[in-house]
Amino acid sequence: MQMNGPKTITFNWKTQYQLTISISPSGSGSTNPAAGSYWYDSGSNIQVTANANPGYTFDYWTLDGSNMGSSNPYSATMSAAHSLVANFKVSTVSLLTLIRRRK
Repeated sequence: MQMNGPKTITFNWKTQYQLTISISPSGSGSTNPAAGSYWYDSGSNIQVTANANPGYTFDYWTLDGSNMGSSNPYSATMSAAHSLVANFKVSTVSLLTLIRRRK
């Protein structure tokens, strides 16, 4: 672009929000996308999948402190910044195995 006279520049801004994904308890599983912080465009629907490590099962999602149920994957709509936690629990099979080993 030559600057040989007045020019107009137009900027188009997008609103983005941060999604922070974490796991509870630590070491019990993983998520896809991985635990961490990401920026997404306003209105985006982001699917997050929870995967349990051996000895654990996926239990439920927490979004901004509220229990969102156990649907897996979970779809978060980016209308604000969000904190999403994948909550896991020790699997019943693992508890039974430990009990049997102690006998």
